[in-house]
Amino acid sequence: MEVSNLPYSTDSIIDDELITEFLKSKGVVKKLKGDGDFRSNECVAYLKEADIIVTNPPFSKFTELFSLITKYNKKYLLIGNQNAITYKEVFPYIKNGTAWIGYCFGDMAFKVPDDTLPRKTRFWVDESGQKWRSLGNIISLSEKNGVNMIIGGPPCQGYSMKGKKLGLDDPRNFLFIEYLNLVEKLQPDVFVIENVKTLLSTSKGWFKEQILSAIGKLGYQVDVGVLKASDFGVPQNRERTIFICCKNKKITLPTATVNKPVTVREAISDLAYLESNEGAFEQAYKMKATSDYQKMMRKNSKMLYNHQASNHAKIAIEKLSMIPPEKGKECLPKEMLGKQKFHSTWGRLKWDEPSPTIDTRFDAASNGTNNHPFLNRAITPREAARLQSFDDNYIFYGTKVAVRTQIGNAVPPLMAKAIADRIFDVLSKEDKGDDVK
Repeated sequence: MEVSNLPYSTDSIIDDELITEFLKSKGVVKKLKGDGDFRSNECVAYLKEADIIVTNPPFSKFTELFSLITKYNKKYLLIGNQNAITYKEVFPYIKNGTAWIGYCFGDMAFKVPDDTLPRKTRFWVDESGQKWRSLGNIISLSEKNGVNMIIGGPPCQGYSMKGKKLGLDDPRNFLFIEYLNLVEKLQPDVFVIENVKTLLSTSKGWFKEQILSAIGKLGYQVDVGVLKASDFGVPQNRERTIFICCKNKKITLPTATVNKPVTVREAISDLAYLESNEGAFEQAYKMKATSDYQKMMRKNSKMLYNHQASNHAKIAIEKLSMIPPEKGKECLPKEMLGKQKFHSTWGRLKWDEPSPTIDTRFDAASNGTNNHPFLNRAITPREAARLQSFDDNYIFYGTKVAVRTQIGNAVPPLMAKAIADRIFDVLSKEDKGDDVK
């Protein structure tokens, strides 16, 4: 809505009653001509006129609105999910000191009118008689529902081999503190921390020791180590640091559940027919399952989803056509190498080995070793999901970037299951009074 022609100076504090009276005046508030989408030309025009933006954007559009506000250099107050601070569009502003997290981060209190009825929770009256409410969030819901386990992975980019490896100079590396603050508040019986393998060695192990110290002070016993996804039936050599923390006893990490790793061929050979820019969000299966893993992935799945190949540029397809099976950028002429620094770029997956780690750029031919074993394209979202051990019944929705993020940032389900099974076995045997080895 448009509000114009203010009848008073805005240089001083304005009484709420005066604002209410003004807004009720005829002709002051006018309906927008369009649908009110903040990205529309109409709304952007009003945004350009505004001095300060105060809003509660929808979670799914948070980064779009943030980018728009910062594009036009506006002052702002945004109320939203606290996870927004980890978004790549937002975090640089916090890191550079041009955006700030509000007071009482994670639990906001608001003054409410005198006629607000009392509530049993999250309501109080201060010494002056002012009534207050605070918003329910994950903490209050967890307390209410008696959550006894928390599983999470504080942002890992600061520890990643592909990052700048700033160690103590990267603020993201300290977000584990926020995670442990949540643990301290909820006091679950068990909690799990998942992160990249290099967390253990970053800054000569300083972060590992800090995390272990903090866990000990909270009264938990912990086992920590590196798990390899291929040891649990995942067709991928992904390695992740896992902390399993328990109040009453030490729960050790799970041991391998398979004797032989699942290969790329066993995982995706039944999907090997699309070329660049082919495929659809939903389609029928064209080839029969040829391995036990494929049969497991396709169980109870009537249709095939998310099997859509990237629309590669002509030069990318030309480069891939020059790379034979199991090879990479070493097969390209020097003048076609580009600026990629990593030796694994333009690499093809090897049919008879597990895949390297799937990341959030698996659909870019130049990103790493994530091109099809013989077709001239990168792997599709469904093929990446198979290599992560998501079954075909798990459908990914959202933008292209959102789908890539959901798949690439996930803990492989079969590895997660092994961790969950281990915790369940220990706790269930404890309940029965059995010894646990």
